[in-house]
Amino acid sequence: MRKASARGYAAAMDETSRPRGAVALDQWCAADRGRAARVALVLDVQESTVSRWRAGTSTPGGPARLALPQVTGGAVPLDGWDAPPSTDDGPEAA
Repeated sequence: MRKASARGYAAAMDETSRPRGAVALDQWCAADRGRAARVALVLDVQESTVSRWRAGTSTPGGPARLALPQVTGGAVPLDGWDAPPSTDDGPEAA
């Protein structure tokens, strides 16, 4: 089993390819040991499900998606699962 690092469970994965919610959940869980297990318990899902959300290989649906902002104290945004984080630095210089 892969251990969480200081940067998070999926730190090796390119953060621009994961939804913002996955990045936020991963960072939030990595900040305190046991958070991922507590999220799984509160949302009544398997810990492996939370791991997939953190890695960005699946996304929470229905009640879990709605509950994550509350469960994480706002660290995971409700709208963070729709697209990878923006890498747009503004208009290109002409």
